[in-house]
Amino acid sequence: MHEQGENQANRTSWTKILLTVIIAPIVVGIVSYTYEACIDKKIAICVPSQNTSTITEDLSPLLSPYRLAFASIRDGNSEIYLINGDGTNVTRLTNNPADDFYASWSPDGSQLAFTSNRDGDYEIYIMNEDGNGVRQLTYNEAYDCCPDWSPSGDKIAFNSNFPDGDQDIYVIGVDGSSLLNLTNFPGDDRSPKWSPDGTKIAFDARRDGQPEIYFMNSDGSNQVRLTSHFTAQRSISMDRKF
Repeated sequence: MHEQGENQANRTSWTKILLTVIIAPIVVGIVSYTYEACIDKKIAICVPSQNTSTITEDLSPLLSPYRLAFASIRDGNSEIYLINGDGTNVTRLTNNPADDFYASWSPDGSQLAFTSNRDGDYEIYIMNEDGNGVRQLTYNEAYDCCPDWSPSGDKIAFNSNFPDGDQDIYVIGVDGSSLLNLTNFPGDDRSPKWSPDGTKIAFDARRDGQPEIYFMNSDGSNQVRLTSHFTAQRSISMDRKF
C-alpha cells in the first residue's frame, strides 16, 4: 500500500512538472482567419500573422536569447522566419518550394534544427541563425520530424516512422553520428521534448489507442506514462502536420 501511494505521488509530481515545462506556456488563439501560435518552454509569446486577409498559419515559434523562430505559410508554402520579441523585423530564413517547419534553437542560439521535405521526404536539417549553412542531418525514406535540441547542444531528439511505419523517438548527434532508437512500441511515439537538465525526454504516444504523455530517461530507459485519457497532448508540438 505504501509503495502504491509512493508511485502515485511520483506520477503526480512528474505530471505537474511536465504540465509546467511543456503545456502551461502554450496558448492558441484564432482571430478572423489568422492563426496565432504561442509556445516556449519558459515564456509564452504570441506571433500574429501579418496578413489577415488570407488564411495563414504561424506555427512552432521558439525563442532564442535574441529572436523568435516560427514557421508560416504566409508566402504560399511553409517556411521558417525570425521575428523580434516586439513583433518587428520579420526575416525569412528558408526559401524553396518544399515545406520547412518545426524549428528548434540550439542552446547557444547560433543554429536551428528544422523539418523539411526538400529531398522528397521529410528529414531533419540544421542551419545557421541567418539561414545559411543548411545541412541535412537524417537520410531516411521516411517521415522524420519534430527536432528538439538537447540542453547540452550535442544531440537532437526527433520522431521517425523508419523502418516499420510506426513513429518512434530517436536521438542523433548534431554531426549526424550516434543515431539511437529510444522507443520501439506498436503505435506512434512523437514530439520529444528534453527536460532542462537533459536527463529526461517527454513525448506523446498512442500505445493504447489514446494519445497520452510519457516520460523517459534520455537513453530510453524507464518509460513511464504520466496521463490517462488526457486529450490535449497535441498542444505539445503545435506542428501543423499533427
